[in-house]
Amino acid sequence: MANAITALNAEMWSKKISLLLKKALVGMDICEVIGGEGLKGYDTINRPYMNDLSVTTYVPGTAVTIQDLGATNEQLALSTFKEVSFYVDDIENEQSFYNVMDVQTDRATYQLASTLDTAILAQYTAFLTTDLTNANLSGGTGVAGAITASTSNIQAVFTSLRKLMRAGNVPMTGDTFIVLDPTEAELLERQFSAVGFSTADATLRNGFAGNAYGVQVYVSNNLTTSSNVLHSIGGRKGSISLAFTQVPKVTIQRADKKIGVNVMCVLAYGIKTYYTGAVSMFDINFYRA
Repeated sequence: MANAITALNAEMWSKKISLLLKKALVGMDICEVIGGEGLKGYDTINRPYMNDLSVTTYVPGTAVTIQDLGATNEQLALSTFKEVSFYVDDIENEQSFYNVMDVQTDRATYQLASTLDTAILAQYTAFLTTDLTNANLSGGTGVAGAITASTSNIQAVFTSLRKLMRAGNVPMTGDTFIVLDPTEAELLERQFSAVGFSTADATLRNGFAGNAYGVQVYVSNNLTTSSNVLHSIGGRKGSISLAFTQVPKVTIQRADKKIGVNVMCVLAYGIKTYYTGAVSMFDINFYRA
């Protein structure tokens, strides 16, 4: 005959709730950020640019060539709105071992920020430069198509990016950057180790990872993959413009005819790669099976 005293057994609850596995966010760090109270009351940011003039040959005693001036206006619209809202009942919150509102608010605001990060990194569609592909490697003699990255060619991606920037007269004043997927970041780490760098120093983490070959390296899981191509981006920091009034904003209101509150997290923003930025950025194509 066996004892049946399991009803006396105590159960333990962890003092901490399971944390959300957060991806490191990089978009805000690589953008020109336009935000704050200065934008209150506005929904559009205009930024015109003027046409280039050309040099002509002057013949003494003849009329000079008078060139027409022109200007083009570009607009960044603060027209994207995202929200995450949820209800917290007073009684359920009091009976919970954890602070439900605080935990879920943190998760909601992170999800909004991650959505913004993905939108920033998807700006490669607005770049006006030629994509950096396998054809740019090996001194421009590589086979056409997306890059199948390896430890033997990952360094060439960096040198090719710098070459394209110099060819396009993009200012290189220490703010050149690249955003890599963890797959390519691992190859870079292995390549570092192979040439004698300390593994501890070479380890790349999510977010800002340090400098490699004169380029600031970021690692992100928010890059876009489409038609077997992962679109990394690289170029000059501040080329992508991000505008917002408050990001993100959390509003807490008593729920109508309920004993609890509605927690509403909202994000309002606009993203634009203006012309001067669009010629300073590059879509780096990596192959994905």
